[in-house]
Amino acid sequence: MVECLEFALRVTEEANKILLKHWKSGLEAKFKADNTVVTDADLEVSEYVQHEIQSNYPNDGILNEEALDTRERLTKSGVWIVDPIDGTR
Repeated sequence: MVECLEFALRVTEEANKILLKHWKSGLEAKFKADNTVVTDADLEVSEYVQHEIQSNYPNDGILNEEALDTRERLTKSGVWIVDPIDGTR
């Protein structure tokens, strides 16, 4: 459990660096199919976090706000829930 927490903290710190880079240079926003806003920061953080989880915990499932969801995650013993926050709402 401690290993997962340390991993999550490390990934969060790196994701924060990505977010701050975008925040300083300005966020580019667009609308998703459901008419909600998504920014370039959301997408980059989402991609980074998803990659890190898949690389370090390949047997876990992921529910990611910015990625296609499948019910396969429900068959996994562990599930990571990813919601990149950049302050658009």
